[in-house]
Amino acid sequence: MPRKKGDANEIKRRVRHIRCPVCGHRVVDAPADTKVQLIALAESRNPDLILKCGRCGAMVGVMKTE
Repeated sequence: MPRKKGDANEIKRRVRHIRCPVCGHRVVDAPADTKVQLIALAESRNPDLILKCGRCGAMVGVMKTE
């Protein structure tokens, strides 16, 4: 079943951008109700995700908090 154009716009409105803490470049989009915490990889905690910024190359750890 094809989606309506309004469905895509509704999804875009409910998304927030997670930005690189070093340069501010957008690294990933997440649902607006998702709570995340960015951490340095040198810390002893293991992140849920590890992202590499496409602009500056910084490695960013992301932990999903609830």
